[in-house]
Amino acid sequence: MNTSTRSTARDRFWRHVDRLSGPEQVGLGLGLGRCWVWTSSKNPKGYGQFGNHDRSIPGSAVVTAHRAAYFFEHGELPGGGLLVRHLCNNPPCVRPSHLEAGTAKQNADDCGAASRRPIGESHPSARLKTTDVITIRTRLSSGEQAKDIAADFGVSSSLVGSIGCGRLWPNAGGPITPSRGRNGVRRGLPITEVRP
Repeated sequence: MNTSTRSTARDRFWRHVDRLSGPEQVGLGLGLGRCWVWTSSKNPKGYGQFGNHDRSIPGSAVVTAHRAAYFFEHGELPGGGLLVRHLCNNPPCVRPSHLEAGTAKQNADDCGAASRRPIGESHPSARLKTTDVITIRTRLSSGEQAKDIAADFGVSSSLVGSIGCGRLWPNAGGPITPSRGRNGVRRGLPITEVRP
């Protein structure tokens, strides 16, 4: 690798970082300090994008800014399908001490713990509201057929069944009804009342 190209890319990168006005990360118990925020181009999810046209960083012509920051500080990611995670859960942050190599599962767990992953009616593809889910569960627990409920809500009967047994919308509330297997025998969770 040409070190002069790498230095040029590094210099160009750090010109787009605000080290002073990012959020202070004191509540995480990690002593991380203030985030360093990427001020240039961002993708729709808020992650910085860095033009890697000289390919000084392994990967494509545009890389996420936090991945570039990790590369400038630590070099290439170790093998094994690792990616760069944010310890601060702040997508535009590029402070190297806030970044760590990890697995896709660790990253997904971080995202869920930080409530960055939309669930329930806040999910962009949700077709139901929490009140609809409670109504579906109540109707199923009273013995109504999933196909009839599905027709009323404009969804599939398999979706109604997954809601009823708690596989989907597990914390929405309403009575959970164990699903029935192919032979009609109930299986899964006992009938309980789930409270939000």
